[in-house]
Amino acid sequence: MVYEQKAKLLSEVKIIDMTKLYNYIAQIVQPDLIESGDAKPTEFGKQATQILTNVHTAPGSKLPSANMTWWGAFNAVTYYFDHQAGRVGPDKRLYEAWVNHTAAVKKRNAFELAVQYAQAA
Repeated sequence: MVYEQKAKLLSEVKIIDMTKLYNYIAQIVQPDLIESGDAKPTEFGKQATQILTNVHTAPGSKLPSANMTWWGAFNAVTYYFDHQAGRVGPDKRLYEAWVNHTAAVKKRNAFELAVQYAQAA
């Protein structure tokens, strides 16, 4: 499946089970939460809490293609790593978004993980 097909799939599959969304977020930034079962938002740290908030409030989150879809969940992650996480100041945020290998790996993993959740739905 090519990127365009994966993106289309993510934008078409609604998140019905919030537990799956919580597990998705935890797998990306707090994987220890799901070692003992399903992740709970009450156990989320700062990163996971912000990503969950982004699902509902990030720019574009209310668009039909993003509103409670796996595309919206993925975008919440990328918004966090591109605009909220890391160093302070626009230049430093750009560095984090464009150059920092850790953020790029997390975003790449978030995309593939979202595709897995969408395909399983």
